[in-house]
Amino acid sequence: DAITAEHISEFVASLQTKQRKVSSINSALRAVRRVFRLALKWGLPEQINQDGERYVHFSGEAALNAMSRLSLPVSE
Repeated sequence: DAITAEHISEFVASLQTKQRKVSSINSALRAVRRVFRLALKWGLPEQINQDGERYVHFSGEAALNAMSRLSLPVSE
């Protein structure tokens, strides 16, 4: 499972369809970038696909360790 550039474009389009402000969309994109930067900082390996796009594979023990460092509120 990967988040691709196409996924990000679809995400932005969905926010635009919901008439979100540009500043809100930019904030959401900053959060996505932050997640990827933290993943790299915490040691999840960066990989490059056939199209030259960089990505981080979130799976296995490394991902669980990285996720355990997050302090996120849980909503029900």
